[in-house]
Amino acid sequence: MQTWWLNLKRCLTARSSFGAVVVCAATFAFISIASASVPKNLSKRLQGEVKNRNHLAFSALLQHWEQDYGIGSVAPLLEIAKKKSNEDADRYIALMGAAKIGGTPIAPAIVPFLKDPSWMIRSGALQALARINNPKTASEILPLFKDKALVVRLQAVDISHILKPVGIEKALVAAALDPINYHQGKSQWVPQHALTALVALHAKNSAKDLAPLLDKKSDPGLQRKTLETLRALRGASGIRKDLRLQEECAEWKKILAKK
Repeated sequence: MQTWWLNLKRCLTARSSFGAVVVCAATFAFISIASASVPKNLSKRLQGEVKNRNHLAFSALLQHWEQDYGIGSVAPLLEIAKKKSNEDADRYIALMGAAKIGGTPIAPAIVPFLKDPSWMIRSGALQALARINNPKTASEILPLFKDKALVVRLQAVDISHILKPVGIEKALVAAALDPINYHQGKSQWVPQHALTALVALHAKNSAKDLAPLLDKKSDPGLQRKTLETLRALRGASGIRKDLRLQEECAEWKKILAKK
């Protein structure tokens, strides 16, 4: 657990700086042209700069790469990110740098990282795709709703309402009900976040599919979140305000059964 937490802190530290510098978006077609104006040993140089960054802020490192190497740094950075012998934190930094400098067109090159053995890299790929927001790769996040790492499942759910992939409403309902997101009868963040995403998507038609959550008597917090979601999606007209929790759940189950 201690190692997991240290890695998570490192991951989030890099992530928090991701949006600090505004850079240009460019296409892969420019990479070979730009590479002619940068050192031939750029890959080795970037590897050294990533590994020896010490306490240099990611925003400063990113600004240096963009100004000194430009789009020519994208391909070498992706290679550093792919190399599994590198430390996860280094790979994460390289991946974020490539995504930020490369922009929308490199989204397809980010997709393979969603299947990386490291949860940190899968998380980084999700973060990058959310920032890039390329509709052509939006559906690639859906398999991560069942990722083995809770933090990755949670992140995939959280960015889903931004990317809006086809089938997202059904996927969010499935995530809210999936046993993988429960422990000893208690929900583990993902169901609540899935409900929040459904509200953000105004997914009115998904309300009836949330009925099973009203039976989660061992998790009253989730029941309350479900009721809150149903009110947001369907309104609460006709339901008395003085009902107790289980009574209101019973009333909503009757309403949803009629729809």
